[in-house]
Amino acid sequence: MISELLAVQLTGALYYIVGKDSGINNLKDLVGKTVSITTKGSTVETQLRMLLKQEGLAVTNDETGVQIIARNKL
Repeated sequence: MISELLAVQLTGALYYIVGKDSGINNLKDLVGKTVSITTKGSTVETQLRMLLKQEGLAVTNDETGVQIIARNKL
């Protein structure tokens, strides 16, 4: 099952928006999920990686952590 997570950066603030029935209520709920970002190497990716690290969550290529995919590359 793919749950949508949308990251929006406005005036220095970063908002993560998820669907009402996604089951995602905090960062730890992202384990085993894939998060899509618009651009690899972007501020959004950097901030997401920092937040995950602060929560002790790993970025992985499988279900043991959080997967990050980018639509574009810088």
